[in-house]
Amino acid sequence: ASRADADGYTLKRADSGALLHWRQPRVAIALHESMRDHFPEGRAEEALREAIATWSRAGAGPELVYLGVTEDQPGHRRGASTNGVYLLRPWPYEKNLLAVTVTSFDTRTGEILDADILVNGEEEISATGDPSRYDLATILAHEIGHLLGLGEAERNPSATMYPRIA
Repeated sequence: ASRADADGYTLKRADSGALLHWRQPRVAIALHESMRDHFPEGRAEEALREAIATWSRAGAGPELVYLGVTEDQPGHRRGASTNGVYLLRPWPYEKNLLAVTVTSFDTRTGEILDADILVNGEEEISATGDPSRYDLATILAHEIGHLLGLGEAERNPSATMYPRIA
């Protein structure tokens, strides 16, 4: 592997030192109706499918599948978790963040139990390829990396896991 490959991501760890990971070989991701409403004509679904395909082509980690639209709220609920993509407005996090992935995991083993991607509904995000706005599929590809247990790639601006987007 080249140095650029090695700088493409970091691995997240639990406080115990265990690597964050999914136990199951298949992880489903749902699209919340808030995303569908904000990005009409199936654009949010297209962007999510494109982001999932990006990671599927990489051939690493569990199989990712699109689950469809959900009305479930974000957060881990024992026995009823939905890994989802949600649009938040008002945005409760730092204003400059385009999205945040909130991961619930076993702090001892590092097993990921649930992960939700929260998209900033107050930012200019496009699902149509508008070059004057941030691209939804690119944002989701980065956030799915976090859903998989990856951290940022601070030293590689060309990596999907680089923390800033032009």
